Amino acid sequence: MSEFHAAVGLAELDDWPRKCAAMRAVADEYRRQLDTVALSDRLIAAPEVSASYVLFRARDADEAGRLQQSLLDSQIGYRLWYGAGLREQPHFSAVPGGPMPVTETLAPLIIGIPTAPDLGRNQIAQVVQALVAGCRPA
Repeated sequence: MSEFHAAVGLAELDDWPRKCAAMRAVADEYRRQLDTVALSDRLIAAPEVSASYVLFRARDADEAGRLQQSLLDSQIGYRLWYGAGLREQPHFSAVPGGPMPVTETLAPLIIGIPTAPDLGRNQIAQVVQALVAGCRPA
């Protein structure tokens, strides 16, 4: 790490308690809003995991596809949190190993949704609306 990067990192630490609290507040707001539509049990967020990300768990691959399409249609960025799984990464594709059924099951179901210290209630509501739409059967 360069001296410049170290200085920036140290400066950021001064504000870390405020940023961490803001990120937890975003997770709490997601939880509140998802609770009103009976989807909060699908949220994976602080304090159970790091405050720096918020995840949503699809029930199955079909729903995961609908959720992704709904987020795209709403122009909301997302990512499959684990990609397609470790074996699908080019670097590891040729590495020998046994079956990974849990990875293969979970990887397409865990969706990273937007989070930021300044993400507001209305923006969270837009994400929740897209998630609700994606959870409806086709």
